[in-house]
Amino acid sequence: MKKMMRQKIPKYRSKKGMTLVELLAGVVIIVIVFGATLSAMTNGFAVTLHNAATNQYAVEGESVNEIILQAISKQEFSDGADARLKIEANNNPIDVAAKSVVPGIKYVKYEDFESSSEEDRYTVKFDAKTTVSSAVLSGRKQLNYAISGMEITTHVTSSTGVVRNTSFVAYADQSGS
Repeated sequence: MKKMMRQKIPKYRSKKGMTLVELLAGVVIIVIVFGATLSAMTNGFAVTLHNAATNQYAVEGESVNEIILQAISKQEFSDGADARLKIEANNNPIDVAAKSVVPGIKYVKYEDFESSSEEDRYTVKFDAKTTVSSAVLSGRKQLNYAISGMEITTHVTSSTGVVRNTSFVAYADQSGS
């Protein structure tokens, strides 16, 4: 009888289970994998925020250029000299339009633009002559056009650096050979 009773009592010294060292090794592996994943996600999020900020300031600079172009087109200048005098005056429509998008933006003369230390600035270059080539369909003859117009350059300073936008609006063209 004693022999039968011994066989029916379960043994509590089972070899199934984990030691403390195995448990700690598993936790360390999980922490390393989770840390690497979290690091990659954090870097991706930081890059996304950086790109979003850059895009926001690029759009802001583009908006300044667009609104300046609209203000210039409403002025109906006969030549660049008239426009140059009006844009340098205080509270002119072009400057008011630019400040409606970026309140702190300042007008800087084209010749002083690159050396200016102003953070948010714009300039308008009048009577810019540029040459473009266009192929004529019959005979593939190249025609050159001298285009007069206004070049608008905007620098908007952002948390990610300076975003530069340049636009060109033609107000006359004279075809040449």
